[in-house]
Amino acid sequence: LLDWTMYNGQWLGIVQPGTQSGFKSITDPGAAAYTFERNYERPANAHPERQGWAVNWYNKFKDLKIPSAGDIVKVARSFINWFTYSMPLRWNFGSVENPDINGTTDCSTFVWLVLTKAGYKTAPRGTTWYTGSMTADARGARQYLTEVSPNEAKAGDIIIVNLGGGAGANGHTAVLAEDWHGYTTAIIENGGSQALHAGVGRVDRSFGYLLNGGDVCLARAKK
Repeated sequence: LLDWTMYNGQWLGIVQPGTQSGFKSITDPGAAAYTFERNYERPANAHPERQGWAVNWYNKFKDLKIPSAGDIVKVARSFINWFTYSMPLRWNFGSVENPDINGTTDCSTFVWLVLTKAGYKTAPRGTTWYTGSMTADARGARQYLTEVSPNEAKAGDIIIVNLGGGAGANGHTAVLAEDWHGYTTAIIENGGSQALHAGVGRVDRSFGYLLNGGDVCLARAKK
């Protein structure tokens, strides 16, 4: 809407740069605030303080990195051939900042580490985070995950499959390595068909018997 109104009567070009393209090329936030005020908003009284505010807010946000689904896949791929699978020692992977390539995770802790490392919200480390609680959250409180439909699921989303409550061998979870196109979709996981270390698998081969009557949940991480 803002862009449309610029080209349909709202932008008058009172001060330089007088063109919309010239305004969009400004790299100084203070100058941009001044030009926008004079050429677009045109208040009855000038507000030079806006120039300082623009500089302050620009400096506050200019280095902000917004996490994306691409970050999830990138982080998951960086852990291929890392970690040994272990349920009892599933939190022994070192720190989030400096994971230990020789550490241990299970499937859900691997996903937890990937999401945390990528900058997404996750439960506090060491708390009840497993496939059953992940699905419950995606369909209930939605603190960390939100269920999405198969048509919406894309690379970087999470697949969770549970039989019953989903604890132990009755559940598995992984990161989608590509947009969802059924059980042949590629995933990045620890466990499943990747019995030794984290690696790339495929839904049908990695989730196996869980797909026979299991509850499939596709979920998106929350920022």
